[in-house]
Amino acid sequence: MEVVIEEGFVEGAIGLVTEAEELDRWKELVSELGLAEQEKLVNKGSEPVSFRCMSNEEWEVYKAVLPTEVGFADYGRDMIPIRVLELGALAARQFEPDWLKIRYTAEGPDPILYAMDPGERYSANPNRYLIARWGEVLLSFSELRKRAKEILVEKSRASLMKAKTEIEIELQDLEGRAEKVLSGDYVRTW
Repeated sequence: MEVVIEEGFVEGAIGLVTEAEELDRWKELVSELGLAEQEKLVNKGSEPVSFRCMSNEEWEVYKAVLPTEVGFADYGRDMIPIRVLELGALAARQFEPDWLKIRYTAEGPDPILYAMDPGERYSANPNRYLIARWGEVLLSFSELRKRAKEILVEKSRASLMKAKTEIEIELQDLEGRAEKVLSGDYVRTW
């Protein structure tokens, strides 16, 4: 079986994580130039983040189409390709291994390996870095987005229909609701 892999490397960053001399030179220049924001890109004090930060839209799409999330070490749906393992090893040097996660679904499409910035774990919108995505055929982002929209529309429809049914039932007994409130019982409000 042929596997296609999309790597989340930032272009030009591969040398930074594989060549110690290049990394040292990079750190030296960043410090010399006082590039505070670049210094923030170095996790665990060793290497700059060399993977692409996902946009909020990307994250929401992957979350919708790949609802199951497990730690990198806990993934057992199928074999992880060697190149993805190599990228995972590089990512583990930049992020805490516990912050490497895989999102997938039993019926496809392609799983993703990503890392979350542990320094932002309490942030409402932490940075998430795409390490790799793999599968027999990788769907385009526009196709994944289309699927995500369909999934979200159906979830919204089901949730709203359930709420509508509950409200319609409650509307049939407004006198009973008032009596419950007056007797101290809990009455759900919308």
